[in-house]
Amino acid sequence: MHRLAAILALSLLAACQDRTLPIAARDGVRVDEVTIGEGLEATEGRFVEVTYTVALPDGRVVVDLPGDESSHRFVVGDGTVIPGLDEAVRGMREGGERTVRISWKSGYGSPGLPGVIPPRTSLLMELKLLDVRTSPAGVWQATVGR
Repeated sequence: MHRLAAILALSLLAACQDRTLPIAARDGVRVDEVTIGEGLEATEGRFVEVTYTVALPDGRVVVDLPGDESSHRFVVGDGTVIPGLDEAVRGMREGGERTVRISWKSGYGSPGLPGVIPPRTSLLMELKLLDVRTSPAGVWQATVGR
């Protein structure tokens, strides 16, 4: 009986691997897991490379970084990206994909981004983690032209 229950639990887990799994909202960020990656995990201080699409609540896309040639690299926790993106990438593994809802407080805040994102506007982001590294900045920079 225990074996049957274990087999059933494992098959349900495998069946959910590419489905949307909600993760609790943290600091104004709501994450839905679309694809669970299998590589290194994005944690504090690690170098990550992501692609993403950012849309406004009305569906209008304001940022589109769709592929390897237009990816974005940053260090998790270094403060160079909006807090919502930093929070959303934490815990992801290489190859993972998430749909993220970012409150205006974790996005561009009260002023927004003039000419692009209105003041106090929440964002919807489609995020994919391409690469995670533990190397220092100099080694990361040497791979930019890969």
